[in-house]
Amino acid sequence: MRVIVVIFAVFHTAVAMAAQLALAWEPSVDPTVTGYAVYIGDAPGSYQQRIDVGASTNAVLTNLTGGTRCYFAVRNYNAANIESLPSNEVSYLIPGALYLSGSAAAGVRLNFVGEQNKTYQVQASTNLINWSVIKVLQPPSNSWVYWDDPDSGSLDQRYYRVLTGP
Repeated sequence: MRVIVVIFAVFHTAVAMAAQLALAWEPSVDPTVTGYAVYIGDAPGSYQQRIDVGASTNAVLTNLTGGTRCYFAVRNYNAANIESLPSNEVSYLIPGALYLSGSAAAGVRLNFVGEQNKTYQVQASTNLINWSVIKVLQPPSNSWVYWDDPDSGSLDQRYYRVLTGP
């Protein structure tokens, strides 16, 4: 019998396992500005959510869907709730879970969302005590990372985890 268990751990200052993201921006120099609103969308220039953060110049956005790209813009507003034009838009690929695909005969493929220029260690264990680095990956862009484990077909059981540093 073949058993595969997945453990995914990301250690990153801006993104946590709960799919949250910290945004910050420069305050407006306009003395009539009383607050800011963050806009979140799933396509460039298309925002489905507005979050009023008051006078704060940062926000922690939660409940973001892993594996998707989100687009963000900020607008300031005055005491009459009249909003400015949006800031420059930024986008971010939200990290997600580690997925496995394949079969015992064909081997196991690991799939996870990776960030450009970050280094990811794919580690494996047969007993959940001793872990070995079996592959180091550095995605060329913010996108899904796919890697086929060439040794997965020869083992009765194998556990995986993916680690990254700041």
